[in-house]
Amino acid sequence: MEPTTATGVTAVQNFLIGAVTVTSSEAYRRKAHECFLIAEGVTDAQDRLVLLEMAQKWMRMAERLDKRADEPDEPAGDASSR
Repeated sequence: MEPTTATGVTAVQNFLIGAVTVTSSEAYRRKAHECFLIAEGVTDAQDRLVLLEMAQKWMRMAERLDKRADEPDEPAGDASSR
């Protein structure tokens, strides 16, 4: 039995998301780029849409991480601030 298109997309999602711990915004951007590259080669419109949506989510996560990195650190219970 051949995998359906939905199964193929699920396999790509598992590959791109899987059990990956991403720690930098650059890594998130690389994942988004992978989604864009795969989407370029997909002929099914629904599959392409899923991949492009995944790419958007990776980019949003990169932007959030960048935003957090730009925020000043607030000391939590720092004894010197008392």
